Amino acid sequence: AYALLPKKLLRLGTKRWHPVGPVGAWKHPPSGAWVDAKGGWVAAPGDGAVYRVDEAAGGWKRHVPPITRPSGLWSRDGVELWVGGTDGVAHFDGHTWRRVAGIDVDVLEIVGVGARVWFAGKGGVWAGTRL
Repeated sequence: AYALLPKKLLRLGTKRWHPVGPVGAWKHPPSGAWVDAKGGWVAAPGDGAVYRVDEAAGGWKRHVPPITRPSGLWSRDGVELWVGGTDGVAHFDGHTWRRVAGIDVDVLEIVGVGARVWFAGKGGVWAGTRL
């Protein structure tokens, strides 16, 4: 389990909450997070960015996906990332961002299992597979 606060990302341990990385680098309120054993991702729509923390590296790295106001996000492995925003979906393979063709509406939620991923928004639900 995890908790996303205005400037912190927390992971639930066996007895208490533990910070995931240092204080958040985002300037505007975050909208969502994805957490794994090595770190996590946080979406900050007002910043137009998502942030990745690698606990071994000890800091947050800002990423700007090719969509507007990123909010919903999901990762299969902590490296590859899917992000939804007000004008579509973007995919990060760990090196390069790419906009997902055919989805140009507000995407609010992204969930996945293995190589399958689903996008949900005001325009409907889309199903996809790993790129």
